This record gives sequence, structure tokens and C-alpha cells, in this order.
Amino acid sequence: MSRTVLNKLLLHSFENYNVLFNEFQFHNHNPHHLGSLYLLGATDDKLEKAYEIMCKELVPYETSPQEINLSNWRTYLGDKDFCKSYRDFFHEQLTTSGNNWHEKLKEFLLDNEEHPLINGVICGLAHPLIHIGYAFELDSQIVGIEALAMTAVSYNYLHDIVDKLKPPKSPSKSAIEIFKDIRLDNRLPSYDTSDVPTLEEIVKNYTDSVLSHYNQWKMNKENIEKTIEELFDLAVYAYGATHKPNDIEFGFVLLHLGAIHRERPG
Repeated sequence: MSRTVLNKLLLHSFENYNVLFNEFQFHNHNPHHLGSLYLLGATDDKLEKAYEIMCKELVPYETSPQEINLSNWRTYLGDKDFCKSYRDFFHEQLTTSGNNWHEKLKEFLLDNEEHPLINGVICGLAHPLIHIGYAFELDSQIVGIEALAMTAVSYNYLHDIVDKLKPPKSPSKSAIEIFKDIRLDNRLPSYDTSDVPTLEEIVKNYTDSVLSHYNQWKMNKENIEKTIEELFDLAVYAYGATHKPNDIEFGFVLLHLGAIHRERPG
């Protein structure tokens, strides 16, 4: 197991492959896979072979309509045609920060008090959030650059929900209790996989109902790590126990909640 090999592969991916690929705009998982294999003790040979397989579907960057700079970088948030320009822009910004790239990354995430970029890390099935986690876990500047670019081009309507969040008004219940209450709320429809509307429709029609439950969540403000642990537990329960009793099929989308464990403190 060699950090040198990991760094070589991460750099090759950064230089040659877009953060998005195919007509569905899937996200490049190379840092997630390579980072996990490395941290689990995979040999250099296994890293190389896994990387070769992962790259088969990836695509190179295409030229963006125009360059991104400090004066216009928020203008094109959510526009996937700007993947290369965002990567190049954040590359310039973070590399000129030297060893302070971690702080520069945070600076961009928290840039705007009313609508900060960080509120969009849940967009794109939370892949930007996962990417950020690996950037810090692996202490990798280039993964951090990709994470910012991915956050920028994945930015969508979901940030509105986070923008509006306030501390719960009547905190009294655990996250698990809140989840159970949501499942029993007859204001919220139950769907089979064949007739689920788009996520955008669900967000538009039912956000207020869900937030009425959120307002009862009693989070541990004195121990944020404990609060995050509670949410990790909920993510595992949601992934492992929300299938039909006689049809055990786990949800691909819910699986991504488990991958956010990379955001744990320390």
C-alpha cells in the first residue's frame, strides 16, 4: 500500500476526467473508490486495477462557454457546461493558497451569508458532500478542487430548503422518532417504485409538511459529534429497513446517505 500510488492515480483522474459523465450526468467516484480502498489497506496493484476499471466510463473535460473568475463564479452555478471552467478556476484559487487550501475551500463554501455554496452540497445525491469529505480525509488539495467544481455544477433547487432552515422551534424528539412520524404522516403520500414523481415535485409539494417534523428534532448542540452519529444511525436504518417485507431490494439513492460518513468530525 503506497500513498505515492494513490496520489498518482488521483492526479491522473483530476487531469484527465470530468467530474460528471454520460447522459445522466453521473458523478466521478474515483476519489471515493480509491480513497476507501487505500484506507482499507489495498495493495498498490489493487488500486491500479480498480482505477483502470473505474475509468472505462469516464470522459474528458470539454471546453466551457467562457472562463470563470472571481467576479462571475456564482453566475453559472448549476450549469453543467461549465465543469472545466470551474475546475480551472478553483484549481487556481486553491493552489495559490498553498498549505492553506483547506481554509480557502471553506471560504468558497461559506462565501455568501444568505445563499452560501455549502447549502448546495446535498444536490446531486450529496456527491459534492461526499467528495468534500474525502478531500479532508485524504488531505488532498486536488480532490478539494474537484469537490468545489462538483458542488458548483450540481447546484440546484435543493439549496432553497437548506437556505430556509432555522433551528428547530419545538425540539423534543430524536431523529429516529422524527423519521417514524414522517412515515405515519397521512399528509405525505406513499409510493411504489413505479409511480414515484420526480424529486423536484416532491420537494415542491411536501417540504412544508416534512419541515413541520424537523421543527421537533432535539439535536445535541453541545455535542455535534453525537448529533452526527445519530444521523449516521438513521441513514443506516433508512437504507437497511425501508424495503418491502417480502421484496428485499435496497435503495440505491438511500445508499448515498451512508457514504456521507466521511463528514464525521476528526
